[in-house]
Amino acid sequence: MANRTAIVSSKNQKTAEKLFYYGLFGVVGLHYFYVGKSKQGRYHLILTFLLLLFTYAFCSSSVHTNTGAIITLSEKISFTLKTWLPFMVAGIPTLIKIKIGMFQDKFGLPLQQPARPV
Repeated sequence: MANRTAIVSSKNQKTAEKLFYYGLFGVVGLHYFYVGKSKQGRYHLILTFLLLLFTYAFCSSSVHTNTGAIITLSEKISFTLKTWLPFMVAGIPTLIKIKIGMFQDKFGLPLQQPARPV
């Protein structure tokens, strides 16, 4: 019988998972840079930059432009959550792919699984 060895990436699954969490649940795209998918990583960085600008533009103002009413802290927090949460939720399928070993590097190879204790 032939001895079969699976070809896997040099990148580690746990590291990709940690970078996913550190990057605001995938919004920043650190995990894509790690596995060599720099085009997707740049896309996520640009998206993050635009979200930051959009959030800062709203949250830095204390007075509503049209009505002149004062914007409260709770309204600013609510706006920030409404802006960022959909993008974080959109990263859940990627997290699942990382967790179950379906996430691949730029060559299409699966990431290294952590060693399991015997």
